[in-house]
Amino acid sequence: MTEKRVNRIALVYTGISLLVYATINYTRPYDSTSVDRLVPWQFGMWITLYVPLLVFPFIPSWQVREFGFAINKRAVWLAIICAILCYPAARSAQISIQSAAIEAFARTGEEIFFRGFLYLLVYRLAKTKTRPWLWSVIISALLFALIHTQNFQDDFNFQAINAVFQVFLVSIAFAATRAWSGSILPGIVMHTAINQDGLVSVLFGFVIYIVITVWAYYRGENIIPGDIHLQRIEG
Repeated sequence: MTEKRVNRIALVYTGISLLVYATINYTRPYDSTSVDRLVPWQFGMWITLYVPLLVFPFIPSWQVREFGFAINKRAVWLAIICAILCYPAARSAQISIQSAAIEAFARTGEEIFFRGFLYLLVYRLAKTKTRPWLWSVIISALLFALIHTQNFQDDFNFQAINAVFQVFLVSIAFAATRAWSGSILPGIVMHTAINQDGLVSVLFGFVIYIVITVWAYYRGENIIPGDIHLQRIEG
């Protein structure tokens, strides 16, 4: 299978997924509290976030580590700094173990899809440009913000637009840490913490990250040190 065909398939999957996410977010009642039980449609949506990671690495030109599952000093130190900065918010959250696990599964899935798969896809498509990582940061952050259509459930107004813009700024920060460290671990830490999901949720997110990183290692991928700038793709 040629690279162009693989990229075309990835773009189609991305487009369909984003349309589904935006539609669900807009049509379903929005509840900002933590999820305490698995709802079939939610679980199905979250599963689709993991599908690219479970499928595309079996194509020779794709690797698990390129999704942001690599270990290097930048990633480790940045994850520690993010954990310290987010500690007050995570510590104050009071949710059950079950809710923490569910929220971690969802938030980690979002990081895998947007800062992992989508970031990587844009990078591949823009690899001939001067700063492909900048395209990846901006586009992945913009699309992440735009699927938060629940902000427009009441009305299309300034407050709704401002809420989406705030999501965009936060997602820029997540994507920037991905670009600088080559890892989605700092984003997982921040995402699970700022959602008021608690320290246990952050721990669950870390466990998911480690499990997938170990999978990459047993696939024979060089995860230590992590390839920060995706040099293999550039070559």
